[in-house]
Amino acid sequence: MGVDGGVQVVPGVVRMLRGGQRQVGVEPPETAFLDDIGANLKSAKALGMHTIKVDDPEQALRELGALVGFALL
Repeated sequence: MGVDGGVQVVPGVVRMLRGGQRQVGVEPPETAFLDDIGANLKSAKALGMHTIKVDDPEQALRELGALVGFALL
């Protein structure tokens, strides 16, 4: 783990997320990252992404739907 702006991040996850954003051509505030691992979510949040913890897939889809502005279920 490394530290980015005082937040512990997982360097490999940060590289993957930044690479994916570059490939798709989106900025962090335009991105939602869903995962069940807190350290990965902290890394995404440190980059400026919206994050959703997936404990219950249906709840995660409701949260994502609220974020994008339309129901996904």
